Amino acid sequence: MSVHYYGRGDHGGGFVGFRVTKSFNGDYRQSYFSTIPAKSQSDEDIYFRYQRLKAEYKEAEWEAEMLDMNESLRIQAASLRQKHQSETEVAVSWLDRGVVRNDESFTDKFGRQPFSGCEERLVERMEEMANENKHWDGSSLALWCKQEADSWFVGFPDDTKQNRRDFTASLFGIAKERLRIMGWALS
Repeated sequence: MSVHYYGRGDHGGGFVGFRVTKSFNGDYRQSYFSTIPAKSQSDEDIYFRYQRLKAEYKEAEWEAEMLDMNESLRIQAASLRQKHQSETEVAVSWLDRGVVRNDESFTDKFGRQPFSGCEERLVERMEEMANENKHWDGSSLALWCKQEADSWFVGFPDDTKQNRRDFTASLFGIAKERLRIMGWALS
C-alpha cells in the first residue's frame, strides 16, 4: 500500500494530486484525491493538506481492513487445524477399535467393492505426495482411510459407526501393505 503524489506533469493523464493503492490477496484497489483546486501544491495550502490527509486516511482505513482480514484468516486457519487434529485423533482411535474385514463385507447394493477404488486413489495420492516431496505418517494415513470410509458410507444402507471403524482399520492394513510393496515407509 502506498500514497503517491503526482505533481503537475508527473501523470500521463494530467492528474495532479494523491493516488492511494492497495493490493491484498489478489484484490487491487486505488483511489484518487485531486489537488488541482489548491492555490499551491504544498502543505501550506489548506485544500492540498486536506486532500493529503484524506489520502492518508484512506490508506490507514485499507490497512485496518487488511489487518482484520489477516485476523479472520488466522482464526479460520486455527479452526481448520483444530478440526484436522480432532479428525486425525478419531481416525487413529478407529484403528484400535475397528475389526479388519475383507472387501466383500463392505459390498454395496450394486455389488461394488470399495477397496480397489481406494487403492487407486491411494496410488494417485502417493504420486501427488512424491511430487510435493511429502511422506505418509501413521496418523495422516489413518485420516486418509477414515475420509475414504466416510465417503464410502454416504447413503450406504448399513451406515454405522462400527462399520466405518472396521472399514478404516481394514483399509489402513491394505494401505500399509501397498506402501510397503511400493517401497514407501511410514515416517
